[in-house]
Amino acid sequence: MVGVQTSVTFRMLGSAGLTAEAVTQQLGLQPTTAIEAGEPVSRRSARIRESSVWLLSSSPGIELVTQLNRLLAVLAGRPSLSELAGAIGARVEPVPIPWDCADWLRR
Repeated sequence: MVGVQTSVTFRMLGSAGLTAEAVTQQLGLQPTTAIEAGEPVSRRSARIRESSVWLLSSSPGIELVTQLNRLLAVLAGRPSLSELAGAIGARVEPVPIPWDCADWLRR
């Protein structure tokens, strides 16, 4: 498809018990984005973020398969999701995303 941009993100979200800093320490990787529970949602809002978020994202503009392979190579040799969850006191819950969903994070 012409004009379609893709990106790949390894995403961990969790309640106040899961911190982005703990994920960074366990994986030994710097995230693309890290947000801690308890931080303001934005500068313009008084709302406080209820969940921590840790993201490792690819660079858009290259083929999807290349992005996936690069992300998998970075994560290779790191703790598995189960090991990571156990180390930081979290649990793994798959989140199904429909193939035709373009804005699942905003729902």
